[in-house]
Amino acid sequence: MRMVLRLTIAFVLSIACLTTSAWADYQAGIDANNRGDYATALREWRQLAEQGFTAAQFNLGQLYANGQGVPQDYVQARQWWEKAAVQGDVEAATNLGTLYLNGQGGSKMTRRPWTGFVGPQLTEMQGR
Repeated sequence: MRMVLRLTIAFVLSIACLTTSAWADYQAGIDANNRGDYATALREWRQLAEQGFTAAQFNLGQLYANGQGVPQDYVQARQWWEKAAVQGDVEAATNLGTLYLNGQGGSKMTRRPWTGFVGPQLTEMQGR
């Protein structure tokens, strides 16, 4: 029984440490972005985004859409925002809708992909 308790405590602490580390990296990206150091923000957020951290995915989309620290690239912005929107980020879904409405971001403009992202969140927000 003591061994199970020790393993459980070790597991919880390791998750807490990983989460704290990820948050510190994310915050370092925020700080860099606020200073206008977009290259550092990109570096801090990319690894987190690739690991599925929604806020980092959204922020990478912002960097690409605005050409901050990278050449402006709506296709890259769309790809990062899609990843964030699939995880429920409504702001990313809104940005996707704007890209498609403006005819930017690739060849998927003929369908309405934002409805698949926004629909469930709007229904949930409306309490249905």
